[in-house]
Amino acid sequence: MAGGLAVACDDTARTAQPVFLTAGTGGGGGLGGGPVGGAAGAGTGGVVAATGGSVGAAGTGGWTGSGAGRGGAAGAAGAAGTPIVAPPAPVGLVSVNSDYSTTSVSLLNPAGGVLVPDCVVSSPVQDTSTLTLSGDVVLPSQPQRGGYLVLIDRSNGWLTLVNTTPSAGVPCVVHAEIPIPGGDKVNPHDVVIVSDNRAYVTRYNANPTASSPQLAGNDVVVIDPSNNGAFISRISLDGYASTAAGGPVLARPDRALIADGLIVVSLNQASATFAPDGYGDGAVVLIDPATNAVAASIPLPGLYNCEGMDYIASSHRLLVACGGGYAPPIQPLQSGIAVIDLGATPPRLDHVISSIAFDGRPLDFGWVLADATPSSPTRAFAATRDPRFTGPDALFQFDLEFGAVAPVAPVATGPASALGTPAVSDLTLFVPEAIAGAPKIQLFDLTAPVTVSPQPISAFNPDRGGSLPPRQIGWY
Repeated sequence: MAGGLAVACDDTARTAQPVFLTAGTGGGGGLGGGPVGGAAGAGTGGVVAATGGSVGAAGTGGWTGSGAGRGGAAGAAGAAGTPIVAPPAPVGLVSVNSDYSTTSVSLLNPAGGVLVPDCVVSSPVQDTSTLTLSGDVVLPSQPQRGGYLVLIDRSNGWLTLVNTTPSAGVPCVVHAEIPIPGGDKVNPHDVVIVSDNRAYVTRYNANPTASSPQLAGNDVVVIDPSNNGAFISRISLDGYASTAAGGPVLARPDRALIADGLIVVSLNQASATFAPDGYGDGAVVLIDPATNAVAASIPLPGLYNCEGMDYIASSHRLLVACGGGYAPPIQPLQSGIAVIDLGATPPRLDHVISSIAFDGRPLDFGWVLADATPSSPTRAFAATRDPRFTGPDALFQFDLEFGAVAPVAPVATGPASALGTPAVSDLTLFVPEAIAGAPKIQLFDLTAPVTVSPQPISAFNPDRGGSLPPRQIGWY
């Protein structure tokens, strides 16, 4: 779709990936009857199945006696389990490139390189049925159901769904553009789509001129993506707002993802003016999609400006990046990675890895990346930034359980705020570097033991047309 969004919208239905996975337990088998005193062996239970319990296995034979007992009858089918929300498997890897006035989106080869350099481009268009992307576009924290590439256009206040399945020689076609209630005034930051007709959107800004709760913002809004973003309900998070020395704080719901069947939302907790003394302790809230109510809240005391998250399902660990309030020199003391145990009852903050353990500078609050593999189950990545935005960023790997930190060689030498949000593909780390005149995605080799610093192996420019710098890489 080179040339921008000036194409007809796609009405082709994609195969919906299930997001509600149901687990049921099969019934136990009947008792086995052993002749002449043989004890009866109980049948084993059915296995867990996605759409309900299966039929129980036949019972084992009778134990001691004059003869073996016959197997018990098959157990009855198990009852359907409770629906569990889960993210779908990723479809592809993508790079969002932007100079903050214009955006392009490139499809990447997970092995390295570009598949489609101009999948979507924001440029003036003549087709008024398709809108133009702003310069502030981000990916959701996780892939979304349906297999579409979902873009969150924060400045324009809508979602763009892109069909990346090639059709008639066109690699990318806009499937739908979905307005968020409140539009650009509420600054949508993330989305979790749980079904064809239900999605949760974090609205970061409060809308002081809102005429109804539908347009209020500073909340999580539930909308119907199949009905042009129609308002369903609003989840207010005012009750979870922190306090700050400078006055009232807005909860500012920020990033969102699915973990353990719940919708996890980070609260940025900042005043209306973002004053240095206007930040409150960060927090995370867990929303139950069955009730649309907050099931739990986890405060992050002493950590300010918390946003980016990643989740490790195998260990039930949630990582939250906090950058600290903009008040050097104390900002690094308010910055760190919060490691939350969602498997605990109730979920709790397990420990914090302070930015002091990195290089003493505050962390980039926009992202943290886990790399949980059998060989490196506790490896993760983060970056630090100059609190005065003059020195170069630095990239680090760290152990999320033990806190050991090591720089990724070579340390970035570009300008301030040049490192974007990275992604991991198999055993390769994709790192976007937004360097003026030389934008690139740097690849690092992760095959070496975790005790060895990842080494660069190659680099490429994802936006060969306009050379827009890459800002975010992610799976969709």
